[in-house]
Amino acid sequence: MSVVLTRTFKDLSNLLKESLFSEETSSRKGLLQLLNAKTKIITLSSFIFVSVILHNLYLLILLGSISILLGLLSKIDIRDLIIGTTFFIPIYAGIIMTPILFFQHGENLLSLELLGRTLTITKEGLEAFSTFTLRVWVCVSYSFLLFHTTRFHEIAKALRKLGLPPLISTSLSMAFTYTFFFIDMIWRMLTARESRLTGKESFLKTIKNTSSIVGSLLVRAYEKSERINYAMISRGYRGEVITLNHSALRKRDYVFMALSFPLLALVLFTELTGGST
Repeated sequence: MSVVLTRTFKDLSNLLKESLFSEETSSRKGLLQLLNAKTKIITLSSFIFVSVILHNLYLLILLGSISILLGLLSKIDIRDLIIGTTFFIPIYAGIIMTPILFFQHGENLLSLELLGRTLTITKEGLEAFSTFTLRVWVCVSYSFLLFHTTRFHEIAKALRKLGLPPLISTSLSMAFTYTFFFIDMIWRMLTARESRLTGKESFLKTIKNTSSIVGSLLVRAYEKSERINYAMISRGYRGEVITLNHSALRKRDYVFMALSFPLLALVLFTELTGGST
């Protein structure tokens, strides 16, 4: 049981680290990586906003195809893109929308016998299910593109330039940075504990040792936060991080926005005039 718990904690820490860490992807010379962080936040957020209000299935497919194209142009592996955008959130959305397949009134498509009852899938239910699930996937895909082509500190800095209060942007940046620090600390503590084991230990002993690790981590986190706070104040911190890198928008940023916003306007116009599927 001890080995199982230790491996579980280590696997979870690895999974979290891999899901948050996007330095490798964001350093590639792809389309989105060459754009300013402010440009990506504004345009990709606009794609998400338009996707949320769409009801036309074909328009959602169009925006989804564009997200895949942007991912490929940004040198993101198609397998990572599909897995990263489909895992958990869209699947969960599909699960919670499953009942609408059977309870939405409309034209019957398929009947299933289950536990002595007949469940009928309707055309309208299938359309509602597909539209909602695809809408969620499209929103997740554009979020995925933003966070995997932009370093988080650049996102936080761009948000500050776009009007987010400095305290919030600084807190987000520090929380993200020190998440990795504490993940690494947990990994080292678990590895050290595992290396000292000479045999099997009871379940109660495992729980006791795990509780000790959690308590030690909380104490270290508190002490670390105090040291960081004193170090920042001693270096002149007054509520806002001052950076020397003031990246301005370039020609390619304006070109990207000039192509994106008319497309989104056309999609919205089609949605408003053509109705839903």
